Amino acid sequence: MQQFVRVQQGAVIPGLLSDAGLLDLRSLVSDITPETIASGVLTKVNAAPLKPLAGEVRYLAPLSGIRQIPATGFNYKKHIEEMKVPAPTEPEVFLKSMLSLTGPFDLIRRGPNNGAKLDWETELAIVIGREVQDIQARDAADYTILHEIAHALTKEPNHTAEWAIKAWELGVSSSEIMRSIDDEVAHASRDGTRQSEQQGGS
Repeated sequence: MQQFVRVQQGAVIPGLLSDAGLLDLRSLVSDITPETIASGVLTKVNAAPLKPLAGEVRYLAPLSGIRQIPATGFNYKKHIEEMKVPAPTEPEVFLKSMLSLTGPFDLIRRGPNNGAKLDWETELAIVIGREVQDIQARDAADYTILHEIAHALTKEPNHTAEWAIKAWELGVSSSEIMRSIDDEVAHASRDGTRQSEQQGGS
């Protein structure tokens, strides 16, 4: 599995992390976007001719050109049990702010309440490579091009960073998940589109 990054060294540079260090991908792509990933150009990249990037870099958000960040909630059975709320019959789909996509070392702004408690949660991020609307779960894999590990930072006091790390290390069995990834993508393709239209987005 190859790991791609976006870094800043004056300009934005797409890169490949390898045993030889950080390699420059600008000979292949100008940036890492859903379109460049979906094109297949980054599938099994031959690292041999790539040049290493020397000097200090700043790591950026992993993708550029994102148009929406739909999210689903209440898909983890233990989370629902801890909150003591009824399990929803449909996924709860909502849109996150585009500002929520950041680099790993970007400053986090707490907002007006500097005393707010912030908690980490480990999440699965799914990158959709082409426009999707009103699809069925059986077709979701045709649109999903990348799975990533993400951290969600919230003000909810329900989980701590230690809990989130342990949950990821121990793994989550399929029996603990309310719906499959394909089901989540299908629901997001419907509910996310409707919410975007209501909010004047595209």
